[in-house]
Amino acid sequence: MKYEGANPTGTQKDRIARLHARRAYRMGFEGMTVGTCGNYGAAIVKAAAECGIGARVYVPSGFHPQRLLSFGKKLDLARTNGFVEDAITISTAYAKDEGVYDANPGSVNADIDRIGYSRIAEEIVSQLGAAPDFIAVPVGNGTTLVGIYWGFKEMASRGLIDSVPRFVGVAPPGTNPIVESFLRGSAYVDLDPGKIAITEVNEPLAGYHSVDGAEALAAIRASRGLAVPVTEPEMALARGKIMSLSKVDVLPCSAAAVAAAWRLPPRSARNKSVVAIATGRPVA
Repeated sequence: MKYEGANPTGTQKDRIARLHARRAYRMGFEGMTVGTCGNYGAAIVKAAAECGIGARVYVPSGFHPQRLLSFGKKLDLARTNGFVEDAITISTAYAKDEGVYDANPGSVNADIDRIGYSRIAEEIVSQLGAAPDFIAVPVGNGTTLVGIYWGFKEMASRGLIDSVPRFVGVAPPGTNPIVESFLRGSAYVDLDPGKIAITEVNEPLAGYHSVDGAEALAAIRASRGLAVPVTEPEMALARGKIMSLSKVDVLPCSAAAVAAAWRLPPRSARNKSVVAIATGRPVA
């Protein structure tokens, strides 16, 4: 398990938030913005403050952004209707209208996301001494998976590893278009928002549109990987097993990657190395 909870605000989002904030500072912006379920917003708020920049964060009403709310009165938070996708759309428009830095997935600054997450691949190779055979990654927008895939592709092109791992995209069943498109054997297609049930557990991964969904699906297929739907009871079981073995607590959606690793086809995964990305820790 590759544990990302040791990052400053507790998730992998810190990797890209710091890079975005530094770019915003160098470009002379006084503010930045993002639409989020909460975790990325917390990372942006902290990174922006360290650079002396303001940050406006958009979160859908009904979501539970405890990590973000821990910033208290210093937080410029706006609640929106709909899903995270809709919050991103509103945030992107705000960036354009107000002249602030756009840190949203799919924005003009999205190259930062690929650079930041590619370092996860570099660390895995450094720590293992080689690329794993499989790598399981929770997917919401697909941004993290794409960045890690790009990192492995870059190392393979430079002859630093023999091959790119087989990527496993993971999300709760019926809630993520990357996973559902793979299971249907189709090109990437958005889901019907009216059929998605958001819960406090699945909200980091659930949505009708994945900003980097088409690219994430292409990466899974190019690597001869697969997509695995993982239920909330399976997440809870994996979370408990992680805690019992390592004393490390992870978010339920982070434990989904471990649960997915257990469900890899035995003929494909037997005697193979598998890395599961645990993307974050719970809020203390």
